[in-house]
Amino acid sequence: MKTVSSFEEQQRYQANAPIAWVPNEMIEMWADWVHGDPRTQELPDVYSDAEVRAIRDFHTTWDRLAERLPRDLPALPQVQQLPEWDELRRAGDAAFKVFEVRGTMPDDVET
Repeated sequence: MKTVSSFEEQQRYQANAPIAWVPNEMIEMWADWVHGDPRTQELPDVYSDAEVRAIRDFHTTWDRLAERLPRDLPALPQVQQLPEWDELRRAGDAAFKVFEVRGTMPDDVET
């Protein structure tokens, strides 16, 4: 969430991992983390109600925008100019703020 929520974090990621195509990473990392549709699944009860809403709200935006964005995403500077990318960033920021309240979960908590 942190990286998708910030254009600066995305640029830092690109600088630190030049081999990565960051626009694709931002879309695919969510798909890797979420298995299925969290809007229709029971989520682990380690998440608070606010966190569940944040996951579902972000997924709604991600799902809609993933369909609208070009299949071959342009380079990061160009993709950051797209209104859809800014909408994705804002949705990520809203979700990140919810998760930031608790902070990261310990490694021994299964999500």
